[in-house]
Amino acid sequence: FRDRLMFPIIDVRGNVIGFGGRIMKKDDNAAKYLNSPETLIFNKRKNLFGLNVAKKTKHPYLILVEGYMDAIALHQAGFDNAIATCGTALTPQQAQIMRKIAAKAVVCFDQDDAGKKATDRAIDILSQADIDVRVLRLPAVRNQRGEIVLDKKGKPMKDDPDSFIKRNGAEAFKKLLTKPPTDIEYRLSAIKAKYSLD
Repeated sequence: FRDRLMFPIIDVRGNVIGFGGRIMKKDDNAAKYLNSPETLIFNKRKNLFGLNVAKKTKHPYLILVEGYMDAIALHQAGFDNAIATCGTALTPQQAQIMRKIAAKAVVCFDQDDAGKKATDRAIDILSQADIDVRVLRLPAVRNQRGEIVLDKKGKPMKDDPDSFIKRNGAEAFKKLLTKPPTDIEYRLSAIKAKYSLD
């Protein structure tokens, strides 16, 4: 964990069972995130970051995000129902744990190719666990003139929950949560975007 920002991973009983570390310096040869090795106590597939707090939420749903920073930013902004997978794709075991706390979940993963694949997988796993799934796609980043900002590949730049809240504030995120699309609406919009149907 040298030169990494450390995150304690806490189980639902409040015990620290492992650590996640995010690299501080850009290094293409090193993993961005690194977790404690798996043990009898720490199993990534059976734990969710932030669940020790989210289990007490008064919200009727959980917000599922990809990374530790996203979950922390949401908690700091007042969304105590945010949880994150521990550096892995969502597993059926994690979905079963989520179902014990809430019957609904809003998936808010990154909108890069990996995030889209993870979203599709999460929809299927959560649905199989009898969880009502909604998908929150954050809008493209805009500059001060209201123009969409393009990335190095010329595609619209997308926010993750952490950067969206820093850029737009908690109220803007709360507004997006008022009516997130259902899993079917999300998949139909993805097909429409892929084939540019108008």
